[in-house]
Amino acid sequence: MSLWSGASMRTVLKNLVDGLSEAWVKVGKYWRVPCKSSISEARQRIGSQVMSRLFHLLVRPLATENTPGAFWEDCE
Repeated sequence: MSLWSGASMRTVLKNLVDGLSEAWVKVGKYWRVPCKSSISEARQRIGSQVMSRLFHLLVRPLATENTPGAFWEDCE
């Protein structure tokens, strides 16, 4: 979602499916971009705990200790 932060979830899903390799061509034949309400309902079904868990499993700092100004202790 960050790659297309200005886009709707429908557009993000479409971009992801359009970018699939040739091995996944059949997906485009059988899969359609869901409507807005379907996306909202699915997000409500999984709840915030799932997304929070996914966030905490995947998110890591991009900066290292050698990146100037990346950490608040460096600012003086």
